[in-house]
Amino acid sequence: MAFTARRPYSPSLWLCALDPALPSSTRQSSASEVLCRRITASIVARELLFTSPFTPRKYTKTYKVPRRPFESARLDSELKTVGEYGLRNKREVWRVMLTLSKIRRAARQLLTLDEKDPKRLFEGNALIRRLVRVGVLDESRRKLDYVLALKVEDFLERRLQTCVYKLGLAKSIHHARVLIRQRHIRVGRQIVNVPSFIVRLDSQKHIDFALTSPFGGGRPGRVRRKKAKAAEKKDDGEEAGEEEEE
Repeated sequence: MAFTARRPYSPSLWLCALDPALPSSTRQSSASEVLCRRITASIVARELLFTSPFTPRKYTKTYKVPRRPFESARLDSELKTVGEYGLRNKREVWRVMLTLSKIRRAARQLLTLDEKDPKRLFEGNALIRRLVRVGVLDESRRKLDYVLALKVEDFLERRLQTCVYKLGLAKSIHHARVLIRQRHIRVGRQIVNVPSFIVRLDSQKHIDFALTSPFGGGRPGRVRRKKAKAAEKKDDGEEAGEEEEE
């Protein structure tokens, strides 16, 4: 089968198809050619849409606002949590609460099944294994009943911001957030600038200052370079003054 090169699309084809002075056969062939090209273009565009790496996503909310907005006890506890863990706002607390509610809902559904049910055995072990790997659940509490007893603080303890502060790399929990946002902290070889990054148990020992950071032996910061330059100029001026006196 021989393939012929297709002519580039031209708007004049529409004019030819609608020109009454042309023969009817010419108008019909031009109109059919334009229609075929439009169909081909739509098919190609659809294929590119579904095969490209930038496919459209359906974004959903990562947090859920409280049902009762003005509740004194809840407001006090959330404010205390925000200050204790150095969070930016209460939305970060609500995000963890939504994650915890999804995990507890899955555990409750699995507990309604029989202990020897294949679904409970497979999904229950997978859920517990993920929680143990992250460090939210202790190794000695590998049961679905203990999943229901998890709290928001168990997840907040595994944040990178909390781990950096407890490892002694920062002076305070708020200083830890500043270090992370300014790209001074790495986990292994990767620089992480997300304070809410959940640290796994096997990755906790690899938290350290970045190699490019002034705290990790890298290039000094802007203020330190400025002070060093000013000190050099001052020393040069003093040496020049001593030479003139001699």
